[in-house]
Amino acid sequence: PGALVASFDACSSPCSVHLLTAAALRLGALRRADCATSAQTAGGASALAEAGARLAGAFARAGLLREAVVSFVLEGVLPAARAVDGDVSDTVVAELALFFCTFEIWPQTGGPDADWLRTRSELLLGRAAARPDEVTKVVLYLAAIGRAGDASAERTARRAISARGARLLAGAGAQGGEGALGPEDVVRLLDAMSRLELRDVALVQSMCSRCLLQARTLSVFSTLRVASSLASLRVRQERLLLELAENLVVKHRRALGRTDLEVALRAWCS
Repeated sequence: PGALVASFDACSSPCSVHLLTAAALRLGALRRADCATSAQTAGGASALAEAGARLAGAFARAGLLREAVVSFVLEGVLPAARAVDGDVSDTVVAELALFFCTFEIWPQTGGPDADWLRTRSELLLGRAAARPDEVTKVVLYLAAIGRAGDASAERTARRAISARGARLLAGAGAQGGEGALGPEDVVRLLDAMSRLELRDVALVQSMCSRCLLQARTLSVFSTLRVASSLASLRVRQERLLLELAENLVVKHRRALGRTDLEVALRAWCS
């Protein structure tokens, strides 16, 4: 399994939906024992965690949910990452956090895998040198599980947004650089504030300004998430909402499903 995802990762950047679908079919053919065999050595477990987490992140960014991938992440990648904790990079933690938040599928509450991911997410936020894009992913994850009842995760997410939010946005317009904050990262910060019911109007307005600059490049998922977050926070940004609505109609109208339309209706009419 580690070799499969590593070879796929090497030839699929940026990943297309067709390539990801092919990867899901290949992963579906793997047996659970295959992952266990790969993870028996530290090197195998580390390779499985690194490559598997990158693949999970690619599925999350594409908004493509497949049962085989969920099983692969929950039964193979996450346990492998926990087994070689000291060798796991922040990128693995951030990509796994993004995967679970995007599809709202969580490791078993109170289980060792869930505890490991929460602890590693909190440690990542404690590092001043952590990459901004990875910070946004774990903040959203902690906000989500905090909303579900994890008080420690909620406090950590609130502190991170209060302490780092404005500073992260100040660098959001910077060009290039590894880990630079992009429009999707700003959407994640706004989503986290919505989940935490953290109504810092000045910070939200700054996020809206950033989103406005890139409104026509956002995916359907991100467009709806911005509108829903603003509605939840009771902040009206008419110019941004107009740009987002035009993006949906002009660029994404053929991709909109019934659920998307219901979300849009609630967001724009609240």
